[in-house]
Amino acid sequence: PAMLSFLRFALPPGAFHLDVRSDLVGGDVLTVDRGFALNVPVPPTPEGQPHRFEFVYRLPYDSASVNLGRTMRFGAESFRFVVPGSVGVGASPELIDLGATEFEGGQLQLLEGAVIPRGGFLPLSVDGLPQPTLWSRVESRGGEWFLRYTVPGAAAVALAAALALALRRRRAPAAQLSREALLARAAALRERRESISRRRYHAERDEIRRGLIELEAASLGGEEGQPGA
Repeated sequence: PAMLSFLRFALPPGAFHLDVRSDLVGGDVLTVDRGFALNVPVPPTPEGQPHRFEFVYRLPYDSASVNLGRTMRFGAESFRFVVPGSVGVGASPELIDLGATEFEGGQLQLLEGAVIPRGGFLPLSVDGLPQPTLWSRVESRGGEWFLRYTVPGAAAVALAAALALALRRRRAPAAQLSREALLARAAALRERRESISRRRYHAERDEIRRGLIELEAASLGGEEGQPGA
């Protein structure tokens, strides 16, 4: 069918990990310039029983608020906006805030509206988004999986302090160079993630992990073996 016959939905720039669900059968999810489209036949339904569409996606952000407003090309008899309570606070002057409900051990904020006209603009936003911590910024530079693997759980701060002390006082130049080389490999691997196979990515990632862990273990072992350490 022609593009005009597709059901098209807008997505914010940078959206990824899209998951689409509906009561329609068959068809494919296609990527289009501003979001995605469904090339599936839309049969008529009995009055009061509209078709339902649900789509979930992830979105990078760099501020405490993100604008998700959209033009409702087809309109909607009803619209629900669901925001995890651990993420932020959803807002829209066109929707009614129904408060929070429990779901799988977490809190979900529900906002609902009805009778949105075709072509109408629906303002949506999420405010109070968590901001990256110092560790998050370090993770993004050195590889998030490395830090999560080597400094897990509640011991992260204490172990990081011990590592910093050992590295500052005892690390040899050769070890520092090796660490920098491994971190450079980790950064390069993340850049190549979409262009190599999943198996190769995990194999190289595990190899880098082992190298980094061995370096840290050697540094701590050398520290413990030094008099007065």
